[in-house]
Amino acid sequence: ETVSTKTAQGLSYGVFLYNCKIFGLRGMDEHRGLQVEQYKFGVDQNGRYLQYTGRVSKNVQGGLNHRQVDVKNIKQHADNTNPRCVVNLFESYLNTLPEKKGSFYRRPLANSNPPRCSLQVV
Repeated sequence: ETVSTKTAQGLSYGVFLYNCKIFGLRGMDEHRGLQVEQYKFGVDQNGRYLQYTGRVSKNVQGGLNHRQVDVKNIKQHADNTNPRCVVNLFESYLNTLPEKKGSFYRRPLANSNPPRCSLQVV
């Protein structure tokens, strides 16, 4: 199983997939510059959610030609009936990180139980 909550590698694959699919990260520079602080968990009237806030990127530069374009601000609600719930997957991944700040993508440690990632940035 490629996307999995049981291994650090499976969690890494999962967050990369959903960063592309749900949060719309496309270019290498968007992934490379991704920071843990861009994700926030919260609760509202619809339940638990994960909020992603983008930054200035190739397509959102903030100049005069782009003044109508805002950075991404996407909220994804939890679905506890889904074993691949995005909110639970990201929560599990962030719990594997040794630091809760800085670069988002970290090297997964093989055969770690529970799943863990190193300080080394991918």
